[in-house]
Amino acid sequence: MLSISYSVASLSLNHCDNTCPHLDCVVESAVKTAMSNDKTVPATLLRMHFHDCFIRGCDGSVSLESKGKNKAEKDGPLVTTIDASLRSICAAHNEVRNAGTSLDSTTTTFDNAYYKLLLQGKIIFSSDQALLTTPKTKALVSKYATSKQEFEKAFVESMIKMSNINGGQGIRHNCKVVN
Repeated sequence: MLSISYSVASLSLNHCDNTCPHLDCVVESAVKTAMSNDKTVPATLLRMHFHDCFIRGCDGSVSLESKGKNKAEKDGPLVTTIDASLRSICAAHNEVRNAGTSLDSTTTTFDNAYYKLLLQGKIIFSSDQALLTTPKTKALVSKYATSKQEFEKAFVESMIKMSNINGGQGIRHNCKVVN
């Protein structure tokens, strides 16, 4: 079974014990059932977690259609099964639908709240926490937390840079199929 650890003060492995006490059991059961039918499930979950951007430059591979024996992540029923199960047993609080909203109260606004939350230790991923480990990146976090204008300027510049990342396959004729 996969083990997850958090480096966050505000989250823990028992974060949902009060709002959805059976969450871990539902996820574990669904993963075990899926694994008994398909031994590639752990690798598929790991790939989804790692995400294609870190491998081939944000080429949108997770949206590809299945081809032959290579089943696409989006075509796997595991996430849908877990989601439906959690919605039914956690309906009163529906943490699945509202995942993350307790961390960022500005989810419908494009702003610098992420950096403010990061400085408060309210983060989910260890990669977020890593931004505070070097003087250079910690200074950037502080800069963006205190100045929305600086954040927006840097965001525009980074989006332009990211749009120049080469996926190595050219522009797709159909986004769901590799050329």
